[in-house]
Amino acid sequence: MLFERFIAFRIYKGTKKNPALPIISVFASIVMIVAVFSFFLILCVFDGLREFVSSSSSPDLLIESKKERFIEYISNDFGVLENMPEIQAFSFVFSQEMALSNKNQTVFSNVLGVDKSFEKIFPNANTYKLFDSNIISPVVIGAGLLSRVGSESYRSAEGLSLLVPKANPPTALEFPFKRLRGEVVDVFQFGDSADDNTLLMSLEDVCSFMGVEKGFSTSVYLKLKNGSSHSLVKKNIEKQLGDGYSVKTKEQQNPALYKMLKTEKVIVVFILSLVVIISIFNVFSSVVLTVFDKKESIKTLKMLGSENSSLRNIFFLQGIGISLGGGLVGFVLSFLLVLVQKKFKLVFIPETSIPYPVAIELYSILILFAVVGFVSIVCSKIASKTVNLFILNSN
Repeated sequence: MLFERFIAFRIYKGTKKNPALPIISVFASIVMIVAVFSFFLILCVFDGLREFVSSSSSPDLLIESKKERFIEYISNDFGVLENMPEIQAFSFVFSQEMALSNKNQTVFSNVLGVDKSFEKIFPNANTYKLFDSNIISPVVIGAGLLSRVGSESYRSAEGLSLLVPKANPPTALEFPFKRLRGEVVDVFQFGDSADDNTLLMSLEDVCSFMGVEKGFSTSVYLKLKNGSSHSLVKKNIEKQLGDGYSVKTKEQQNPALYKMLKTEKVIVVFILSLVVIISIFNVFSSVVLTVFDKKESIKTLKMLGSENSSLRNIFFLQGIGISLGGGLVGFVLSFLLVLVQKKFKLVFIPETSIPYPVAIELYSILILFAVVGFVSIVCSKIASKTVNLFILNSN
């Protein structure tokens, strides 16, 4: 094996007689570097987007009542949440669809009544101003929703009008909606669809407006500590609370979104694998051209007693060296670029102040090495067979 490695290295390095051979090999390596660099970088961006979507406006776990719309959170049922070490924070939330009116502009939105713990789950929600006693009915609005309803409502004296249908059927002369004026005190930006259709108020203001007694909400948002198993905590909470409540993970809260992301990743991996396969043809061509160029040397080695398998291994190792060597360099470069983006946040999502999300997952690294390794071995094995096909069998 040492002899085969030495000959393969000498062939890759080239000779003065034919300096084109190392140039061809280097070009094939560069193509592999670019292909693997793109492969891993795109996977990291895709994983980052998936992580960003899952961590934006959806809680780690969501608790809802199976039987009733409302949850009486002042009951003793939820005291168990405070004693679970995996839970970092939890917040009681009241969700209600409302119409927002600003002058002649009316849009529909999802209004969330939140308590003071909500900001522990979503630090960029800017909800601390909702509990300022000097402001009457303060609201925090999503950036996209603000542009839809009219940016002039931000911190204006008129504010926004929140409308919900009256519980009792109104007469023909009555206005059919209950109205509440909300003062826009801040704007949040999660970076997903919540920015376009969500408005935040204090839980007390929403309950008062909806005519619901204090101590009730529609759901409980939970944030878990890093490293906690969502599925295990979910089972533990279900056991503690009983059959009257449902506990949903991020995937269960948005099943269609996560199915789409999984399908898209399969398609992305398939397309990137085709790119690697096309790139590997340069390695195949390089090995085959080297076999033809070194046919006299091959015959000499054969006459000196080298076995056919040993001669094939020389060119097999050459192909492996070019493909895996280039692939390793491409992986290291893309890995370093992803680390730089994660630490220094050099690239931002267009028209936002949100850094472009990237993530490094072990699963993606395994996919990359599996695809590159399999394709490299198959290509190098086939290319090395030309030693038998065109040279050894010709005698």
